[in-house]
Amino acid sequence: MPMSATLLKSTLQFPAPRAGWGGLAGLRRLFAPQEPGPAQPLGPRDTGLVILHFATLDTADRIARFNANLRFDALSARYRALDWASYRVLGVRLGRRLIAVAELAPTQLDGRPARELALSVQGPWQHSGVGERLMRAALADCHAEGVPMVVFTTAQNHGMIHLAEKFGGAAQSLGPDLRYTFAP
Repeated sequence: MPMSATLLKSTLQFPAPRAGWGGLAGLRRLFAPQEPGPAQPLGPRDTGLVILHFATLDTADRIARFNANLRFDALSARYRALDWASYRVLGVRLGRRLIAVAELAPTQLDGRPARELALSVQGPWQHSGVGERLMRAALADCHAEGVPMVVFTTAQNHGMIHLAEKFGGAAQSLGPDLRYTFAP
């Protein structure tokens, strides 16, 4: 073996991995591309993740979601006080991080119980099918409850308009805003 190869081999000696570390296979798993998980119900234990999701939305997405650029303290207060028994919150995770959240708030539609959907997807995951996954799960949740679902959005929120129309929402103009209604 040439001297340079011997020198290279001796300098590339790695210490033995610690127990449970997984060695090279563990590193491959750690850095392997991940796919977003399914839409799943979230609960009070997920409050911190929900707050972090909304806090890390870019300004335009936070304004589209809340109709205001809520600061971290306002987001934190809102979700720490959320009535998890009456709201339904769904999320899509990528690893341990929430990349999309759907919130189904109790409301009334023509004097009858309904759910109002508010949906947000982190920027890099928009237009990837994650929003559709959440919309499908939210509609299934409302169908199981036997109540209609409504979505309010602005005419500039093309992503939400696309989702609402793709899933068969009936549109109604409310001045500069739109309301989409989905039968149970």
